[in-house]
Amino acid sequence: ITGLELGADDYVVKPFSPKELEARIRSVLRRVDKEGLSGIPSSGVIQIGSIRIDTNRRQVYKGDERIRLTGMEFSLLELMVGRSGEAFSRSGILQEVWGYTPERHVDTRVVDV
Repeated sequence: ITGLELGADDYVVKPFSPKELEARIRSVLRRVDKEGLSGIPSSGVIQIGSIRIDTNRRQVYKGDERIRLTGMEFSLLELMVGRSGEAFSRSGILQEVWGYTPERHVDTRVVDV
């Protein structure tokens, strides 16, 4: 359970059959081929209702209207959309989006959202 809580998608209990392991690996590879490692389609375009997110160009549209985002805002959106359904801790967001290391979290109160 700890592994799943730390972000693992799956686990295998010993003893396991080589066929089961192979099937699980193939399942993960199919998902990676379809979505890429980040969960974002390889085309780089994500459509959610009338919202279109182009991760290659780092642009967001609502219908035909472009929504202007700062670089950090786009990175935050990309993180959350790319890992939909996942809960994010404050420290996780600081590390992933801002590049802060845990040692620097003391000086990050300015970026609280």
